[in-house]
Amino acid sequence: MSSDLPKMFGDKVTDINVAAQYPVGTRRFEGGNEYVYMQADDAFTAGQAAKIDSATGVKCTPTAAATDGCIGVAEIAVTDEYFFWLTVRGPASALIADSTSAGEILAPSATAGVLAVAPTSTARRKVIGEAAEANSTGAAAAKVVYLYG
Repeated sequence: MSSDLPKMFGDKVTDINVAAQYPVGTRRFEGGNEYVYMQADDAFTAGQAAKIDSATGVKCTPTAAATDGCIGVAEIAVTDEYFFWLTVRGPASALIADSTSAGEILAPSATAGVLAVAPTSTARRKVIGEAAEANSTGAAAAKVVYLYG
């Protein structure tokens, strides 16, 4: 018998696990955000943008090029090979490049895990979201972004 009741999760979206607690790809909706349960194929620092690892096809790794397809943001630091909730839609704390203004459209950059203004039509095909606040710190910094999912 199927149920339309939402699934109850016994962990926090900020938990990381050495062993899988759910199947990779499980979706979770909480507090207006959408999350996907993933396994890291490289370590993440808090706020790094993520892409599917091409070698495994199921794990994720930080973005590393402006041409990468970004699937979400790891809002917490994650150890290599650990399981975690990746934010894919809604407000998130992400690393964005210096000289980014609020409201600018963001896409992956050449800096590992950092989102930047999508300057060209090619880069705009990789759009992940928009900056909800400006960054003028002189370096990439964790700022609020809105992820389109």
